[in-house]
Amino acid sequence: MPPHSRDLRGPPPAQKTILLAVTGESPAVLTETVWALAHETPAVIPSRVRVVTTTVGTARLDAELLAPSAAFKGRSPWQALRERLLSRHTDGANLLVLDPVRTIAGPADATGRAYLLDDLRTPADNAMAADFILEQVRAITSNPDTRLVASIAGGRKTMGALLYAALTLVGRETDRLTHVLVNPPFDQRLEPPFFFPLQPPRRHLLASRDGSKSIHLSSRARIELADVPFVPLRNAFEDLHAPIGGFAGLVARYSRELRDLAEPPEIGFDEATHSVLFDGRAVALENPAQFAIIRLVFRLQDGLRANTIDFEAFAQIVLAAHGADFDLEELDRKPAAALAERVRITVPPHHVPPWTKGFEGHTVSRALSILRTRVQAVCPRWRPKPRTLLLPPFRLAGGD
Repeated sequence: MPPHSRDLRGPPPAQKTILLAVTGESPAVLTETVWALAHETPAVIPSRVRVVTTTVGTARLDAELLAPSAAFKGRSPWQALRERLLSRHTDGANLLVLDPVRTIAGPADATGRAYLLDDLRTPADNAMAADFILEQVRAITSNPDTRLVASIAGGRKTMGALLYAALTLVGRETDRLTHVLVNPPFDQRLEPPFFFPLQPPRRHLLASRDGSKSIHLSSRARIELADVPFVPLRNAFEDLHAPIGGFAGLVARYSRELRDLAEPPEIGFDEATHSVLFDGRAVALENPAQFAIIRLVFRLQDGLRANTIDFEAFAQIVLAAHGADFDLEELDRKPAAALAERVRITVPPHHVPPWTKGFEGHTVSRALSILRTRVQAVCPRWRPKPRTLLLPPFRLAGGD
């Protein structure tokens, strides 16, 4: 199996990994996923393991994975897996802890009590499953001290699709979505069931549909994980870092946000009121200095995107644009100096705005902070990031 770099796979030492898996009638996908994670480079050993399933899936877990088995010398397959992977781990008691199974609850019945689903048969069942799975994912991703590995290998296809969607809605770029790959015939029903490679190898019987039978050694099993890419939409919306609402509502909210982002706002300026206009709606700034700064930030975005210019250097560009003395001669400030020369004007000393005296980088930072705060009231979809001169997409109105 190819090694994986730590920046993609290895969480920081203080961060705990939680495996969240959907399962159905094949609980082996859980042990196979754990086995594959433990054999990555570096190894990934989840602290907690959480399973989302139906009542049928819960029964299968209890009967096949968690019940004592003569084949494992009185241990359950889950116990045997933990012993195999954690025997030399100093913190083994706190790893691969299987939490109580999360059985999906359906709508209320005639008595007013929610019942547990044995399958996803109706649109209402699927809607309940969507909310249920979203809550499991949100509970994990809302904690910055955890890293989520989500497995879509088990359960109905609907459950895997809903888990994928939940990761897209509330997942983080540090989380993972995986599918387990097992070579034939170990991806089929064998006797005894295959859970993970054993030493010494176990013999498994495969009964084919044509009546033939064959023996296969567990040592020939190959288990790997395929990472499923997903787009963490929460990163696009700073105010949704803890997104609220049910599955359908959250999908609708993101959809509205993305539709709005597809058409960036038109930006204009009203010098009389020191306001920036977002699609005609005014965002008033505190004073003429802030207005001058923000107007120039918008006008010079091409130059700012092409070069790294800090707040102090930009303060000198603002001074140049308003006829004041500026200081950008150092070699390492050539990009900023070029922008300053581009906007430089010469005016009589008595026409230089009085606010240019004592003008520094913190004034630039303050103006951007005011813009970022006040724009939310009139254009909430447009969210400038802090501590940067770069702005989200926009369109300048004609003449500006």
